Amino acid sequence: MEQQLSQQLQGAHDVLYNALGSQIQSCLGQSGWPPPLVTPKAGIGQPAVDPSQLFNPAQADAVNMLQRLMLALTKLQLASEPGLLTAATQPGPSGGLAPMTDAPLLWMAQQLAASLTTQLLEVFGPSTPGNPGALDNPDLMLGTVHRLAMENGPRIDFLQGVIQALELHGTYQIGVEFTRALREAVKQLLRQTKLPEVAAAGSRDLWLAWIDALIAFEGSLGRSGLLGCYWEVEESTDLPVLLLRGSTLSVLGEDPAWMDAWLEAEAAAATNQVEAILYSEKGWGPGQQLLVIEEGQQAWQVELWPPRAAEEVVSLVESLLGRLRYIPQPAAQERYLSGAVSAVLQQAHGRILRMLQQADVFRDITSYAWLPRVCMCICFCHYIEVQLQDMYDDAQVMVTRLLDSQQQQQRQQQQQQQHDQPGQTNGRTNGFTDGVTHDNNSDASNQQQQQQQM
Repeated sequence: MEQQLSQQLQGAHDVLYNALGSQIQSCLGQSGWPPPLVTPKAGIGQPAVDPSQLFNPAQADAVNMLQRLMLALTKLQLASEPGLLTAATQPGPSGGLAPMTDAPLLWMAQQLAASLTTQLLEVFGPSTPGNPGALDNPDLMLGTVHRLAMENGPRIDFLQGVIQALELHGTYQIGVEFTRALREAVKQLLRQTKLPEVAAAGSRDLWLAWIDALIAFEGSLGRSGLLGCYWEVEESTDLPVLLLRGSTLSVLGEDPAWMDAWLEAEAAAATNQVEAILYSEKGWGPGQQLLVIEEGQQAWQVELWPPRAAEEVVSLVESLLGRLRYIPQPAAQERYLSGAVSAVLQQAHGRILRMLQQADVFRDITSYAWLPRVCMCICFCHYIEVQLQDMYDDAQVMVTRLLDSQQQQQRQQQQQQQHDQPGQTNGRTNGFTDGVTHDNNSDASNQQQQQQQM
């Protein structure tokens, strides 16, 4: 009986959702949506719709109906996904918007992005040479998505009233949700066509090109505030970790074959760089850090005396660790560390070990010929050890902050659950008229105060 009732409720839910979605798409079409996918400059075709005609005053009736339908759709989502309210109670940094990563994506943002997602799949799905979706030009697809989010976020700002009416504006913002929906479209493209085809091509350079393009794409979204983060950041490595959890690079961790191919490409590129560093004569000269030492200062007065090769190896490790931030799956992070970062350190360790063994074979470690090399090896190892320890300490601080943030969110959720006991009335789902919230409890309180004054 219970299972039958559950199936009937789910059926009614699906019917209502499909009906609302159909009407929403009709109203969007009457309002000039979707906007052009590409501009004429891109050479892919002429835009079918003038962007200036989107949601203009002449379409007031369609726009008002769209707001009402979006309100009804979001109410349905509230009833279906209780986590939506929990996410909306989480404060952002300094009272602002929090980077939206784990919170449920608003259905009305999915409706807005649905037609654009279909067009993106049609235009950029085929990967034949000369096509806009060619594998050797990932920047065209990602740049198009970034432009769509940047240009159309302000055009749909009138739908923020729906979020405010449902008291979800503490965290949710329609422009951010629209960007998240477009980000999901990119992930869909990566899963369905791009990554399988890159894997089939078997080109390490192609893998690295796509990784670099995706990192640049995530950085551009974060720096421009399209994902709800308005902190001033100059580099992708400065972006908050929470903002990167739902990044497009997370798709790589969904398939071990893709992860293996990426790690192989990273390891091969890093190996070539390490060989160039360690087998260069200039690499064993004084590093940049030594160039700023005061004239006449003795070596024993300086804590670190690294050769240039040590500094360049540390810089390479730091660049590889920077990519780790974009992988949300712990297992995939471990594989990346062992497959790319550890390979660099092992190669450097092997080179130093061979140099010392060679000196030991000739029993000549302290001779004038070998002593400078042995000293540089010792300085190399000392510098690498100190820098790795500093990286580890920084990582520990970051993990501690994340754990503190998670514990704080758990406490807030518990407090919210205790506050929202069954039977209490709030203004989220009652008393809506024309999309405006009407708080019944507030009216009752005002009436009681007026009676007391009389």
